[in-house]
Amino acid sequence: MATSGASSRDITKPRVTRIELRGGSAYVVGQRRAILVDSGLVRDSERLVRRLIELDFLRDLTLVLATHGHADHTGGLAAVKQEDPGRIKIATHAAATPFVEAGRNAPCRPATFLGHLACPFISMLPSSPGVEVDIVLDGEASLLPYGVEGWVVPTPGHTLGCTSVVLPGGEAIVGDLLMTAFGRGPVPRLPLFTQDVSLWRQSVAGLLDRDIHTFHAGHGGPFSAQQVRQLLKHVERRRTANP
Repeated sequence: MATSGASSRDITKPRVTRIELRGGSAYVVGQRRAILVDSGLVRDSERLVRRLIELDFLRDLTLVLATHGHADHTGGLAAVKQEDPGRIKIATHAAATPFVEAGRNAPCRPATFLGHLACPFISMLPSSPGVEVDIVLDGEASLLPYGVEGWVVPTPGHTLGCTSVVLPGGEAIVGDLLMTAFGRGPVPRLPLFTQDVSLWRQSVAGLLDRDIHTFHAGHGGPFSAQQVRQLLKHVERRRTANP
């Protein structure tokens, strides 16, 4: 077995691999090395580590990014970090860092009818183990130091400290910036919880301006650029009708 990811990975372009978990989806971006985006609920930790081993990514993993500080995205951070604490770094946005380190959920503000219905159940989610964040992000950051062509970009709107991963081939991993109504399916919706709809619209439009054609989400998808444009128009019409 090769011991260097550089000798075994396709170094021509980043490749996105989805890992289905009970609490949502995590994504691995593999190139010269590998990065993990999100980590599911704490009860997903064993499955996540097992899948990283089965897919032959764990030995090349350099970075785990939490797109935001909610338990269905941060639950496996500690377990993955534990596999090689010296090599694997944890990264998140500065505004999400206190929640990730304390194992608490960032604030949730319902934006839809389903969001209001779901609010009482959020407190029932298993809390994440607190984990020290190695890399605190603020603005846009390159992923090249971690062996992957791409960028982490701030995409606020869903909750405090949201980020997305943008890849040069026109793909983006967006956490909960987009989702489906019930966490499955192909049609994007406004997130159940949206801290600031205006910022959300700016973030989604900004990704479209970067010529993103495929949006990978934590719940549902992937979504096409055409679908996302239609969603933006729908949200704008609703905002105009209900100022």
